Amino acid sequence: WPSAGKMIAEMGFLQSLQTYDKDNIPADVIKKISTFTVKEDFQPERVQRVSIAAWGLCMWVRAMETYDRVGKVVAPKKETLREAEAEYSVVMEKLNGKRAELQKVVDELDALNSKLAGLKKEQDDLNTQVGLCETKLDRAETLIASLGGEKTRWTQNAKDLSVDYVNLT
Repeated sequence: WPSAGKMIAEMGFLQSLQTYDKDNIPADVIKKISTFTVKEDFQPERVQRVSIAAWGLCMWVRAMETYDRVGKVVAPKKETLREAEAEYSVVMEKLNGKRAELQKVVDELDALNSKLAGLKKEQDDLNTQVGLCETKLDRAETLIASLGGEKTRWTQNAKDLSVDYVNLT
């Protein structure tokens, strides 16, 4: 413990523990640590009886070993997650593209529906005008038919008046 006590007392030791790269612990270091963590003398309860500072270091070492062990289990899952997120991103990009295409089609459909509504209104207006024209035509034909007899009467009157005029002169 004397060398461990000296190392703990060094300036910056706590900082080096806090900033230790726990995600990249070399396998040989974990192997060496594992030989200590299984020993009865390295159990936190026993180490605490000897030194509180050593107990803290013991807890940190055990935590790093556990973190590495869990990290090895989680790493493939993280990779799978990363791949799934990348695939999700690609799929979402495609989905957004399809949504944009759909919106374009919906906008075109709305424009065509508006145009159709305008054309239907124009058709209705034209049908109304055709109806009015047919009514006027029927009335005109009726008027012409009823005036047909008047034409002959007026023509006859004009001839009679011509004869009367000639006779008067």
